[in-house]
Amino acid sequence: MTSNYSYQAILLEKHEELQAEISLDNTLILDTLFQNEDLTESDIESIKTEKSRKDRVRTLLLLLFDRGPTVFKRFFASLKADYSHLESRLLKALEESDKETCAMTMYTICRIESTVNIRDIVDRLYSKGTLSPKEMKNILKCSNEKGWSQLKPILSKNREARDALVGAIAGKYPDLSEEYSKFPSHKFACFCKRLGIKQRTIDNIRLTSDNNISSSNRSSIASSTSSPTSSFRENEGRTSGDRGIFVEQFRGGKKIIDKELPTGRELLGENYTSDSKVLPEIKEESKVEKNVIMRTGFNRKALRKK
Repeated sequence: MTSNYSYQAILLEKHEELQAEISLDNTLILDTLFQNEDLTESDIESIKTEKSRKDRVRTLLLLLFDRGPTVFKRFFASLKADYSHLESRLLKALEESDKETCAMTMYTICRIESTVNIRDIVDRLYSKGTLSPKEMKNILKCSNEKGWSQLKPILSKNREARDALVGAIAGKYPDLSEEYSKFPSHKFACFCKRLGIKQRTIDNIRLTSDNNISSSNRSSIASSTSSPTSSFRENEGRTSGDRGIFVEQFRGGKKIIDKELPTGRELLGENYTSDSKVLPEIKEESKVEKNVIMRTGFNRKALRKK
């Protein structure tokens, strides 16, 4: 979806380039825009009264600036017959601008969540009918973070809810209000936090694993040269499953899992590969306690057969 912000930014950025390359004489640009009712007879007259080519193009670009994204798209489509290279450039610039606008929207929403105290805005949202009495009570019972978690789906319902939020934060947070008011979508959703979920999960697994290994076991692992664990240490970093660790203990030939942790498939999703190598080759030894550190992405079936 192209916003006013996107197309107006393109018109500003490409103003001199368009003014230098386009001629409105003996082309179909004005006729096409007039037929689509994007320009009026008065608009055409004001363009044609300009004396120079550059002045005529400038007048057209200034008219287009406030006509909206739909008219802008029809304008660069009208360039195809005589200025196909310009049409391609505008289309590419518009696509890039839309992506940047989307990223800016998500960043602004993230800032609103982390900056705005929800208690500063709930009364305004309630008075505008955005929140029901029950919703307001539930939000006020929560911490700021959990309160936003409850409020986000409510704000995404419609444009009226978005406009109510813009007004609610305008007094104390004018910069955020102005930024958020520029974006056309009423969806209040930020994906920034999702980007690091897998990495945080991996870090948590590593921390849990490290805490489960006693200092004596660490010393035993470090000093042993014949055990499978030592072999794994020597090969550490070369396994294709290098994405996190878990701890298993073997006592009296029985495998005991200290803590239930995600499988490689659960943790890595589409990045999981079933042929991930298992290092080292594990052999159970009765009455010998071993802490075996392995990489995720392991083959559980292969491990059970040992």
